[in-house]
Amino acid sequence: INFYSTNFNAEMEEKYIHTLLNLRADGIILDSVSRDERFLRSLASLKFGKKKVPVVALERDLTGLGITSIYSDNHYGGKLAATHLAERGAKHVAHVRGPETAPWSQDRYEGFRTGLWEAGLSENPALVVEGDFTLQGGCRAAEQLLASGVPFDAVFAANDLMAIGVIKTLTAHGLRVPEDVLVVGFDNTYVAALTTPPVTTVDLPQHRLGEQAGHAIMNAMALGGVEQHCLPLSLIERRSSNSTLPEQPEW
Repeated sequence: INFYSTNFNAEMEEKYIHTLLNLRADGIILDSVSRDERFLRSLASLKFGKKKVPVVALERDLTGLGITSIYSDNHYGGKLAATHLAERGAKHVAHVRGPETAPWSQDRYEGFRTGLWEAGLSENPALVVEGDFTLQGGCRAAEQLLASGVPFDAVFAANDLMAIGVIKTLTAHGLRVPEDVLVVGFDNTYVAALTTPPVTTVDLPQHRLGEQAGHAIMNAMALGGVEQHCLPLSLIERRSSNSTLPEQPEW
């Protein structure tokens, strides 16, 4: 088994695909950020010599291009976050989005916008900043929001690490979470439950995502065909968006 990280770089994806073909891979699981339809369509008919090499796409629905896909509805996840913050009383919601090169970042952002609109809230472009899915990226994004001088009472970060970075920076500036600013993350990684305060987050079933991808690539290698699995999302409410919940991390 070979693992490669492309760091959200579409050109690196193509390079590593060729590398894997040259290594005579039997199948490829790909978390693709590419928007090149020519490249994506080519994944449905990859071959090494005469041998077909099946591809399973993670986090995106590429079944329309003939590629087995294991994903969740990130648009719905973003909407869940915005709806929850509105229900908790937020009026001025900021968003720390992921890299523009990651399609699921855009999906979460568009869902966030839909949730605001349906709740009767307006999006303020000055309160939308780009992060990089890292703790440090969340810290930098929060500093940028604070430096803008535009008031906000809630933040939806596109993953848990950035949400934790946001909380760290807000706290360093004397703001209380959730009393002054509500915070919601995404992914439900284990660290989200262990921080102080524990982080409200959209639960992406990552273990099931990987498990389904493993089953799907084995099926594709043995039987061929195209599968589609959309895994459900839910919101896990914790202290970072609800002051009535426990202050201590969950153990």
